[in-house]
Amino acid sequence: ADFGITFVSLFGGEMNDDYKKNVNNYYPGRYGSMSVGIYNGGGYHAAEKNDNKAIEGRLTIRPLPDIVPGLQLSYFGITGKGNKDTDPDWNVNLGMLSYEHQYITATAQYYKGKGNQSGDDEFKKDGYSIFTEVKPMKQFSVFGRYEKFDPNTDVDDNENTRYIIGAAYHLDKPHKNMIILDYDTVKYEDSSKKDDKRIQLTLQVAL
Repeated sequence: ADFGITFVSLFGGEMNDDYKKNVNNYYPGRYGSMSVGIYNGGGYHAAEKNDNKAIEGRLTIRPLPDIVPGLQLSYFGITGKGNKDTDPDWNVNLGMLSYEHQYITATAQYYKGKGNQSGDDEFKKDGYSIFTEVKPMKQFSVFGRYEKFDPNTDVDDNENTRYIIGAAYHLDKPHKNMIILDYDTVKYEDSSKKDDKRIQLTLQVAL
């Protein structure tokens, strides 16, 4: 979230009511959607420390709305400077292939970029992530996630790998109010960092 101006549009009207009710009603463009904006770059939580404005945009294409309506291809990009008076480069290139259905959601993402929003990281980095959620019943789902991330591609042996598996009980609408139990582990190639392993029980309340 940030201070700025955003333009959002759907392509080709909207998906039918059945899709919006049973699969997803967010950005339901029949052939996709787009969003583009210009922002201060520091986020709503931080004062702006330079005059740079970050340009951010997303383009999503739904190539087969009648045959495979849940299939979408997306690109998200940011170009600007980190929120620091030295104006460090901050750019993001993120591609995602996603499939949504009443009973399953699957995504695959690839990221390549440099720096970060706050400007305290000027490294080149890349990574990828795979996520799947299976929803055999209306109020119950199981999910898994695998990701690999390199926080500095100019340095060897510093990647980290993360695995998450879990289950969710949805108290009302899917992904609103729910109870989540998951096992989350992160393995670091950097020997100075200890691997992180945890089991979490979470109650999510969304108004």
